Amino acid sequence: MFDAKKKALSVGYEVEESRLAPYFYDLLPSEARAATFVAIAKGDIPQDSWLTLERKFTEYEKERVLLSWTGTMFEYLMPMLWMKTYPNTILDETTQSAVRAQKHFAKSKSIPWGVSESSCAKLSVDGHYHYQAFGVPALAINQENRKTWWSRLIPVSWRCSRPRERGGKSPQPRPNGFAGELWFL
Repeated sequence: MFDAKKKALSVGYEVEESRLAPYFYDLLPSEARAATFVAIAKGDIPQDSWLTLERKFTEYEKERVLLSWTGTMFEYLMPMLWMKTYPNTILDETTQSAVRAQKHFAKSKSIPWGVSESSCAKLSVDGHYHYQAFGVPALAINQENRKTWWSRLIPVSWRCSRPRERGGKSPQPRPNGFAGELWFL
């Protein structure tokens, strides 16, 4: 799944063509960061592959932020669940800015923040559900879908990843899940 020429992970393999798909899993603010890190750690791909992860910046509300594919919180926060982010780095700055952008976007739409993906966004004519990503358009490279979806998982992930910002407290388990001020999982 690795393209040696581009030094990036392909999104898949085209069986009929007998080749890697010509599209790449290569944005730093995404789950590609974790996949690339693990592949490097295992020795499956060269270390300099890390440097090929794309870093496209934009400005949102006068803050610099790396663009992700769809502007979802999943892309920005998921890698933080198992990868350390160091203070005052582009990843830390981007995460903080993306969360503020999400909150600003949500407030402007009168929805809770946490715009992300849905595995059941659309129903095909044959009755199968289809995945769709829903993000903040200003943070997205892909501008195909501008619908809004809210995922309760994202505020939970954010709170779990930032215990010091909550006075060291983590979300507390409840009999039927986890609960907080504006969310329940």
